Amino acid sequence: MIRFSSFFFAALALALFLLTSAPGIGTEDSGELATGARLLAMVHAPGYPLYLLLGRLAAALSLYPGRGLVLLSVVAGAATVGLFHFIVKRELDETSAAIAAVSLIFCRGFWMAATEVEVYTIQSLLLTGLLGSLLQLKNHPGSGKAKRLLGFLTGLTLAHHMGLTILLPAIALFVGCTARGDLRDWSRAAGNGIAGVALYGALPLLSTRAGIAYIAWDPIRSFPQLLNVMGGAGFRKLLFAVPPDQALLNLGHFPFALAIWFPYLSIPLAVAGMWTGYRRMRAFTVLILAWIGITILHAANYNVLDPERFLLPAVVPFAWLSGVGFHHLSRRHVLGVEARVFLVTALLATGMAGRLADGNFFATAYDTMPTDVARAVLRSHESRPESQVIWTDWRFYPTLRYFQLVDGLGRNVLLDFDSTSESPGSVYLPGRTWTMRASPELGSQYALIMDDLQWHVMPKGHAATVPVDPGDPRIDERIGGIRVEQIEWPANVTPGEPIRANITFRRDTMPAADTVTGMLVLRRRGHVRMSTPLSLLHWNTAPQDLDPAKQYSEPVQTIIPTSHADEKDDSFTLELRLTTSLEKRIIPLGRIRLNSGR
Repeated sequence: MIRFSSFFFAALALALFLLTSAPGIGTEDSGELATGARLLAMVHAPGYPLYLLLGRLAAALSLYPGRGLVLLSVVAGAATVGLFHFIVKRELDETSAAIAAVSLIFCRGFWMAATEVEVYTIQSLLLTGLLGSLLQLKNHPGSGKAKRLLGFLTGLTLAHHMGLTILLPAIALFVGCTARGDLRDWSRAAGNGIAGVALYGALPLLSTRAGIAYIAWDPIRSFPQLLNVMGGAGFRKLLFAVPPDQALLNLGHFPFALAIWFPYLSIPLAVAGMWTGYRRMRAFTVLILAWIGITILHAANYNVLDPERFLLPAVVPFAWLSGVGFHHLSRRHVLGVEARVFLVTALLATGMAGRLADGNFFATAYDTMPTDVARAVLRSHESRPESQVIWTDWRFYPTLRYFQLVDGLGRNVLLDFDSTSESPGSVYLPGRTWTMRASPELGSQYALIMDDLQWHVMPKGHAATVPVDPGDPRIDERIGGIRVEQIEWPANVTPGEPIRANITFRRDTMPAADTVTGMLVLRRRGHVRMSTPLSLLHWNTAPQDLDPAKQYSEPVQTIIPTSHADEKDDSFTLELRLTTSLEKRIIPLGRIRLNSGR
């Protein structure tokens, strides 16, 4: 009999996740959670009290912003794999558990969550424990211990994320049809559940502190306010807010999106597991399928920027089905030790090949871009004596706010949150307003001039593109009535500091497009590391308005992450992409030499 240790798979996951983990905080929720955990401040609903308390301890593991919280995700992900293997091994067999564990390790969505600052791997760990307690209850319907464990894990999971509430009806129906016991057992289970949910009491307690940091959400001062946060507060309106045609499209697409997260060999095994599981463990398999189906239904109807993220609660049940499918096939065909080892090895190999196929296996480990951009932006304002305003949406706001509150950068900057790339912010200071997101819509109202990785918001027509003396063209690229003649950037650059490029162009004799937009693309060894959007003429002037007798210039910038400060080869290149409604141009610019520490 071949034997696989749960510790082996946990250690394998730990090594892989650690090698490919992000160095620290990212954008969006990552920056907010890092700030909330570091300062024990309120974050978006449902508040995540368990994560804030664990994150506060984890934040002390590293001085680099958010690194301790990344390690928390890594450890929680590895623990999930180890616990999952143990549960499946106890219920099925050694090899089926290995197949299920490998499927979970190489699930792309799970891997991503385990290598960044996010709440999802702790959620997966708790859901895995919940899955195990339900299996124990299936096998021992009268066990008071199983009921108490189920109650406590349910409460603790709710204290981490109230998203479990959408699964509670299915779980309650399974428990009602399966479990037996007297009122005393159930009252103890309910008491354990209340003990877990009681962690929410930490939120109003934290809110009573003097000088509590404000990220974007008010401290909780009353019980009704706590209930509102626990219930999802303003996010409830996003559920079932997806247009019906898009919701139907999501419902058709998301099952496949979930499946292709997994290694290819896991998918037919999971399909087989649905059938054989229904025949051999009908009630439990119906629960698993309902779990996956409810998760897909929720994600398909949740009107957020990345609804696929909300498929993550379904990855553990899906991996369970792959183990069940293999268990059935191995029993039916009586596989020997050699065949079992071969199949586990093949699944490992295909899973790793899938991760290596795109050539970006270690890309996340070098992604200090959010930290570098936020620091560069805020530091650029510290030399300015007057207060400044930055319009920003949720992508950049939390990370900028982290460095304001934790590192004290940019204290003279007001972050005007929730302004989008299409609309201005609520506060405008002439000559002292900036935006992190430029667009033609915003450019129709203002002149947007890039400087220090942000756009200076100036009155429309103010500081129009400056004519320069004609010179010999070094480039001759024509698109949309524009002729690009020269692109300049520093011969040597320092990682972590803006790379200031300048595009020189003039009006061409060809018919003019309405707009010319594009990207300044930074590549490392052929792979895109950063793309900075640009629109010639400060986002607000049409090509036909140019004087054909003059040259014009447009600034655009990018940045090399500080994680590449010790690069030993010139592996970075720049390219310019220009686009109109009718055509595209890609202009290779050349390599960048680093002022590194070598």
